[in-house]
Amino acid sequence: MTASGDPLFSRESKHATVLFSSNPEFAVSPMRRASLILVVLLFGLVGAGALFLTTWDIPAPSAPVEKVISNERFPR
Repeated sequence: MTASGDPLFSRESKHATVLFSSNPEFAVSPMRRASLILVVLLFGLVGAGALFLTTWDIPAPSAPVEKVISNERFPR
């Protein structure tokens, strides 16, 4: 607790630190909480993309491919 008796404000900082827990030992700053949410969302998006790519049934090309190769490319 600070000198004012309010655990939500810190004397060391000019800005208020909001505690997301009633126990000050487990307090999380808003910036750290936002960063954690962004990291979790990023991992979730990467995981969803990987799951989509592994389950996507990509059709094989249906048109035949013909390419003429000259005889000079094959030595005798």
